[in-house]
Amino acid sequence: MAKAEIEEEIEERTFAIYPNPANNWVSIVLPESEDKFEIVIRDLAGKIIFQQPAQRNLVSWDISSISNGIYMVSVYTISTQEVLGTQKIIVQH
Repeated sequence: MAKAEIEEEIEERTFAIYPNPANNWVSIVLPESEDKFEIVIRDLAGKIIFQQPAQRNLVSWDISSISNGIYMVSVYTISTQEVLGTQKIIVQH
């Protein structure tokens, strides 16, 4: 995905995930902001499989150890716990 496409996707969706589908690594690009964010990834049953505060606007995550499937990625502002957005990611090894 080209940088311009990622920036456009961030504007439209508030954050971007690539590649999607993914097999070993996935990157989550957050908007430039004064707010601090937390990333939560759940399986379709709602079980949290990854939860981490974002220290910067690009977070990479090693997904090589999780099962193939569809997962939901939610981004929250830490200060208000407001949901910035939720997107689907597909993991295919």
